[in-house]
Amino acid sequence: MDETAVAKFSSWGSWKNRQARVIPDAEVVSDDGNVVAGTSGSVRLNDEQAFVWTPEDGMQEIRIPGRSGVKAEGLSADGNFVLVSAHTSSARAFLARWNRLTGKYDTVFDSVDETAYVWGRSITSDGGVVRYGSRDNNTLPTDYLWDELRGSRPTMDVLVEEYGLGPELD
Repeated sequence: MDETAVAKFSSWGSWKNRQARVIPDAEVVSDDGNVVAGTSGSVRLNDEQAFVWTPEDGMQEIRIPGRSGVKAEGLSADGNFVLVSAHTSSARAFLARWNRLTGKYDTVFDSVDETAYVWGRSITSDGGVVRYGSRDNNTLPTDYLWDELRGSRPTMDVLVEEYGLGPELD
């Protein structure tokens, strides 16, 4: 990250969001240091909101319609894709890959009820593949890989089917 970017990022201070003071917390930085993603927390509203920051555009909120508690969980090395988690008002878990250039997102995981949990683990350098974990109240955590073409698949299945690794990995 060049010194100009560091100075701009460190001097942004707090911003006003829904009339409450929020304090941004950087979570991940792109390889070139010019894209930062993180989560801000509202002191008064007890809510979280993901953001992305660049020296050119400053800080922008990452909005997922119908979702709250949006958190940045990962960032592609090129800085174009942010892995975000969120939930609905009924506590349904949600995970998405948000495109910084278009402002649109791809749903990676959307639970059918409030018993599921999801967490982002990582995203590839170009943002093409997302790794995440999921479980519900009655199961052990399962690791998944998601891509736009094939959707979500258990990581173990990918290792066996695409790389020929056997079930002895269990």
